[in-house]
Amino acid sequence: MHIKSIYLIQHCQSEHHVNELTGGWTDTPLTALGLKQAQFVAKELASRNLKDFKIMTSDLKRAKMTANAISEIFNVPVKEEAILREINNGEAANKTKAWAEAHKLTSNNDFDINARDWQNAETPLELYNRMQMVIKNHLLETKTDLIIVSHGVALRYLVSAWLGISVKDIKDTILHGNAGSISVLKINHNQQRFLSQFNHIAHLTQS
Repeated sequence: MHIKSIYLIQHCQSEHHVNELTGGWTDTPLTALGLKQAQFVAKELASRNLKDFKIMTSDLKRAKMTANAISEIFNVPVKEEAILREINNGEAANKTKAWAEAHKLTSNNDFDINARDWQNAETPLELYNRMQMVIKNHLLETKTDLIIVSHGVALRYLVSAWLGISVKDIKDTILHGNAGSISVLKINHNQQRFLSQFNHIAHLTQS
């Protein structure tokens, strides 16, 4: 029996990374460096001899552009899914980091799973539940391997939910990935979930 693999790709360097803009639902494209990084991600995946798999991505530009670089190498279509978006940062979307900090509704010293950092933003609990739906509706139901292209905070919560780390425990324990990184989730013969690789970035040294 094939051990199912789910490759989690954190989108590559985006313009919001270098222009002092917030992330979240701020919808910026990749930088020139980010485009190069996406090609390195694609080549790294190609070196792993993937055969039967699907590609899914967040519908935000930076994730789609990363996914498209992978699609071009493998000639596999990309399916966009809004559920894979980064955490919704509400009114802070498209704002500068300075604006976001000045208008934040919560303290940096507090973590509350039900708190909204900005008006109309998503709470940590809502994001965690959204990632649980990704697991239930896509990761566990897939008949093939998967490549998922998403975002830093969303993937942090996705991996935590996959491993059974409760949203309350995220207050004390977080998993931090880098732009352009590759992580791998697997399901073994006993249908147990595990993390076989996290935040692999060796391929980015070429950039």
